[in-house]
Amino acid sequence: YDKIPRSDIDIAYDNSMQNPGIGVFEKMTSGGYLGGLCDYTLRTAAREGVFQNGFAPDKTIDTIDVNDFLTDGAGVLGDYFQAEADMAAAKEILLNIVIRAGRLLALQMAAVAVKAAKENDRVCMTIEGTTYEKMYGLKKEALTVLLTYLDSIGIKADVISVELAVLKGCAIAGLSR
Repeated sequence: YDKIPRSDIDIAYDNSMQNPGIGVFEKMTSGGYLGGLCDYTLRTAAREGVFQNGFAPDKTIDTIDVNDFLTDGAGVLGDYFQAEADMAAAKEILLNIVIRAGRLLALQMAAVAVKAAKENDRVCMTIEGTTYEKMYGLKKEALTVLLTYLDSIGIKADVISVELAVLKGCAIAGLSR
């Protein structure tokens, strides 16, 4: 999962973290990584002169901050960006990072569906996680790309929600020993 194309910013951010180069694909779709990547990207954009008033908030931006800003322009980022042009540029940058995460998630799920559908043209899958469920635009992008692609290759997919799926899976694994 380390062959996914990455930008210079992706690589620099990954190199600033523990275990650079490890779990690259998963990091790029993870909520914990996504917020930090957004913060790093906005700070890089500021150094490159994208924002009239720079970008140096007192705290590191996290995934919740990104979601608040993309949802309604609120929160730390909404308070920080006062110039309309800066706000629009920040939204475009952040939305593109989120959309990419949704597309990468779709890619990952499509690979699983294609493998699973070798014997059948119908699959049932669950996708879960707070970031998937709550991040502005991510779920919509992931499902649109995933279902359109699977349909184009003749695979019918049902994407369902399972409450506390990870906890239940761990319980089943523990009881199966």
